[in-house]
Amino acid sequence: MRVTLTINGDKHDVTVRPIDHIRYSDTARKHRWPVNPEDDPIRAMYFLAFAAAQRSGIWPQEKGFDAFLEVLDDAETVDDDVHPTEAAS
Repeated sequence: MRVTLTINGDKHDVTVRPIDHIRYSDTARKHRWPVNPEDDPIRAMYFLAFAAAQRSGIWPQEKGFDAFLEVLDDAETVDDDVHPTEAAS
């Protein structure tokens, strides 16, 4: 899954990878969040974006999830299945 992040007005593209899903699962258990992302889809999407941003070097390792949310303007998933010149079905 690709995500376009807007942080303090700057756009960044990240790719959520399986390691980010594992990190979400581990963190969810630790903080007693719902482990199934479908039970808390907003938190899950933002955490996956956060994990991908840290892994890719866009967000510093020493700054946490709450700090990320404070400066995140938007996170938009990019649909790779639709060709830009074709209508979605």
